[in-house]
Amino acid sequence: MDTQQAPALPASVPGVFDVEVYGPEGSQAPQVLFEVPHGATAAEHYETLRERLRSDLPDGLDGFFYINTDIGAPEVAVATANRLAEAGIRSVVLRCLVPRTFIDCNRSLDHPGAGAVTPGLPAYIDDDDDRQLLLDLHHRYTAAANAAYEVVCPQAASYAVNFHTFAPRSIALTKIERSIVKDLRAAYQPGVINTWPMRPEVDLITRAADDEMMAPEHLRDDLRQRLEEAGFEVKENHTYRLFHATMGYWHSKRWPNKCLCVEVRRDLLAKEFLPFEPMAICPEKAGAIAGPLAETLRQSLQGS
Repeated sequence: MDTQQAPALPASVPGVFDVEVYGPEGSQAPQVLFEVPHGATAAEHYETLRERLRSDLPDGLDGFFYINTDIGAPEVAVATANRLAEAGIRSVVLRCLVPRTFIDCNRSLDHPGAGAVTPGLPAYIDDDDDRQLLLDLHHRYTAAANAAYEVVCPQAASYAVNFHTFAPRSIALTKIERSIVKDLRAAYQPGVINTWPMRPEVDLITRAADDEMMAPEHLRDDLRQRLEEAGFEVKENHTYRLFHATMGYWHSKRWPNKCLCVEVRRDLLAKEFLPFEPMAICPEKAGAIAGPLAETLRQSLQGS
């Protein structure tokens, strides 16, 4: 007799991650997972963890937090989940609450430096107890993420969307050192910021560094068409690829043809784009992205 229990969704842990299920009540596992690994977007997320750290952090680091966190990503994920719920599709939103300013929970600490991405643990975290605390938070979040994928992705009809947002311009700073705040403020000076390349409005991250396709192609094609019909500029792997250093790569590798990574420009979601300050998200703007994404998922899961 097989007594092995089916995997269960993790329960929310304050200060580490939130788990919210949307859609019909019941025991059925969600068919869609929205993972927001850079979901610590509120000032309280930064301040609460900052108070626990003893490292000699750079002055004005909160400005780096505001410009580098994925504002708008949680709102689009929830808006999409609500639309799927209206169609009778059950989904779950997993939101990390650990600021990537202190440790990046979308980084595989087992594969550091694999690709042109920022490090998992910044050099300015210089206290051993801080490092241990942050590594523990990273482990707790990534374990929860692995568990959520284990619940959703084994189903025949299921998907995971790894959702991110990025700043409008691509600034070539991949080393997170003590000078990061000064370097970023210099890059955003009038007359300088416009020299950096503008990113696409939406970037679908579908391939690994070796050009291996990591996403379900039919989902990519349908989403791109719907977003373009809605008036958005859509590129593919324009800004970066799924490098081995990212957890998104390993989830996609573990669950082939199930995972899609989406990047949306933050200025398309914020009421006003303010690089070094808190930003409010416009619900209508979030809904403009959520609509095509929800319809793409619904169509694939339910058909016409």
